[in-house]
Amino acid sequence: MNTVCLKGFLVAAPRVVTKKGSSTARFRLRTEKSFLDKEGDSKIAKNEHHLSAWGYLVDSLKRQAEPGDEMAVLGELKTSYFTTKGGQKFSKTEVEIREFEITNKAKNYGNA
Repeated sequence: MNTVCLKGFLVAAPRVVTKKGSSTARFRLRTEKSFLDKEGDSKIAKNEHHLSAWGYLVDSLKRQAEPGDEMAVLGELKTSYFTTKGGQKFSKTEVEIREFEITNKAKNYGNA
């Protein structure tokens, strides 16, 4: 089973690329996790996740999603492999979303 469920904040507006009539949206979601450090002080760990969407989700994201919005996404992990012209190999793992929901609209992105 390959299922990912994330809830976080949209870092920037989705970037849409269209090739051969098919559109893909790429964006980043910042998640936060609270924890206690060794001294017992409360801390927040922030992570950014790379996400992609295609099909009808692209238009929905373009219409609804704004930087700083809190959103929940459901999808799966996808890993892409590529080689540069210089022969260096890379891989990139991202979440390909199947559904999303804006759970809270950003009032002031600077505070998100």
